[in-house]
Amino acid sequence: ASEQSPSLRGAIYAEREGCRLLTRKHLAAANAEFARGLPQGYRRSAVTSVLDPFTGRIVSVVNALDVAGLDPSINEPQIGRTTTYLRYRVSEDGGRTWLFDEPMVQSGEFTARHPFEGVWVGKNSIHLGDSGSIPIVTRSGRVLVPAQAAILGPDGELSSPGGGFTYTDALVLIGTWTKGSRLEWGASQRIRGNPARSTRGMIEPTLAEFPDGRILMVMRGSNGGKLDPNFELPSYRWYSVSSDEGESWTAPEPWAYEDGALFFSPSSMSALLRHSSGRYFWAGNITPQNCKGNLPRW
Repeated sequence: ASEQSPSLRGAIYAEREGCRLLTRKHLAAANAEFARGLPQGYRRSAVTSVLDPFTGRIVSVVNALDVAGLDPSINEPQIGRTTTYLRYRVSEDGGRTWLFDEPMVQSGEFTARHPFEGVWVGKNSIHLGDSGSIPIVTRSGRVLVPAQAAILGPDGELSSPGGGFTYTDALVLIGTWTKGSRLEWGASQRIRGNPARSTRGMIEPTLAEFPDGRILMVMRGSNGGKLDPNFELPSYRWYSVSSDEGESWTAPEPWAYEDGALFFSPSSMSALLRHSSGRYFWAGNITPQNCKGNLPRW
């Protein structure tokens, strides 16, 4: 974000009634609190948060990187592709205080080093890409966190089959409340791109639940890279749909207008938002011509 970004960027309602907001300034203060005492170079970055309207609790999702001595001036260090993992925080008083900051680990025989199926910290990352990956709370009370995971090749090492800078699958982390205001985590089916259609896979998913119970996911893809050096692949936005509260998803396809007409969109963050009027909005970039990877972004 630029220095001109408004202070309300990424803010959420902090309580079920009233207009009090939780802003990134408040989350930054929590980052500093939870980073106190950690080795120099470790990172804690709260990316997105959600207010659970049923419990009044706030869930904040944190990109974490535990690498001692890492230069803080490097915005996206290369080692993050293999080492970034997710933590979460819960507040019961509108973000004034936080109960804990803990790794997100799938229930069952998973550990902090192997937090989700197909993810090993130190081999491949799982993280939130940007502030559009906003958690949602379904009508049944599930907390759904749209995330992305770098993939491993047949040799067990980090892989980029599309020839791009990164390659990720999208997935949804599914939280259900347990004792102590904690969430038990599960993971959805992976939403896998085709490297022949999107050279960086599926990136930065965003979610919205509709009145009929279906959940829409919209994702960033990309063209360019070693397999598409002239940016000839169409720069589509991608979508997938779940009819079982985020457990399984349709194969991703290019997103289109209601008449079937396709549009171009750069590889950039976007967000689905449900308005109090009952309408749904998508905030993202649309361009009249095919894009070149991330650009243009205006």
